[in-house]
Amino acid sequence: HGFSVEFEEHRPYTQGDEFRHIDWKAYGKSDRYLIKQFETETNLAAHLVVDASASMNFGDGPMTKWVYAATLAASLSHLLLNQSDSVGVVFSREIEDRVLSGKAVRRHLIALLASFEAERPEGGTGIAASLIRLAEGLKRRGMVAVFSDLLDDSDLVARALRLLRLKGNDVIVFHVLDSAELKFPFEGMTRVEDVETDRNITVDCEVVRKPYLGLLR
Repeated sequence: HGFSVEFEEHRPYTQGDEFRHIDWKAYGKSDRYLIKQFETETNLAAHLVVDASASMNFGDGPMTKWVYAATLAASLSHLLLNQSDSVGVVFSREIEDRVLSGKAVRRHLIALLASFEAERPEGGTGIAASLIRLAEGLKRRGMVAVFSDLLDDSDLVARALRLLRLKGNDVIVFHVLDSAELKFPFEGMTRVEDVETDRNITVDCEVVRKPYLGLLR
């Protein structure tokens, strides 16, 4: 309990409570001294960075990586807004991010859900650059949640995450990968296409499986 704008409940007055918190209207009706309590405001600023590059559109099962990441981000938005925290979203792309400014009102969830529904992953990966831009632009500490397959320069991604931590932010990474990417279940000669550059090559899966899984780990 705190003293914000959203009423929570009454409790009986006890010695030491400030008179200014007494609900005098309730006293007039019940002849009892009652203290008004309100929902506390944590004033947490949360920034959700969702990878919207074309590789997120891959999925070997019922959900693509994009649908899974968007569902996670939407769920977290709902939880944060329900406790009056500010939520902003960055849709990360190689060329230019799309940013929804942070707000702490519950009706902001409608705008966030509409954005998740309308957004379509496309173009190249720029998750590391997006995180660096966010870190450089943050004026106060908060929470940063990243939803990405992290298929970017791993050293650059690590540097971006360290920068966010050095500026005092709590950082959570949801590393979203498809089961096919984790297990490489393909066999024989297979044509592999890079959806972000349109390059494609034919590979012998038995030859490339072990080095691929090594690089992935």
